Amino acid sequence: MNTVIEAIFNGQVFEPTEFVEIKANTKVKLTIEAEIKEEVNQDYSFLKTARSLKINAPADFSENIDNYLYGDETENEQ
Repeated sequence: MNTVIEAIFNGQVFEPTEFVEIKANTKVKLTIEAEIKEEVNQDYSFLKTARSLKINAPADFSENIDNYLYGDETENEQ
């Protein structure tokens, strides 16, 4: 009998993900074909992203961002 099944290796044994109609202790031959999962690179951080933008801004940009974005408060009050 030739059957293709999926199984998960738990570090010690292969556990079928579906029912297999075979008597206990039956010797079988396994051909292992690993499923490759694309891993997402999670090495991105806000700081790395911000640094990669290479923004040319004044030294006090983060402290006075509202003034740079919306103008000086004294100008808006008049």
